[in-house]
Amino acid sequence: MRKLAVLLPFVVVSFAANSLITRFVVARGLLDAGLVGATRFAAGAAVLAAVALGRGERTLVGRAHLVSALWLGLYTVCISYGYLFIGAAAGTVVFYCA
Repeated sequence: MRKLAVLLPFVVVSFAANSLITRFVVARGLLDAGLVGATRFAAGAAVLAAVALGRGERTLVGRAHLVSALWLGLYTVCISYGYLFIGAAAGTVVFYCA
């Protein structure tokens, strides 16, 4: 419980910083929203695979996993392009509700 209390503020600040940095980069046209989404998706997959391998778990890819991956990909695209059209406050509500 104590470890959670120490790490939770770090996690919340990291999520907020990630959102602000991404919003800045996309809004200024420094990176395309699609590229940001693809990078997030690939980085997330790599981290999940590394964690699974680090824990000695088998990484299986099946039909159920592909359906989940497609939903996650759709979510990623919506969030990435949302930075162009949705304000920070509304975006935060949508992001955390999704």
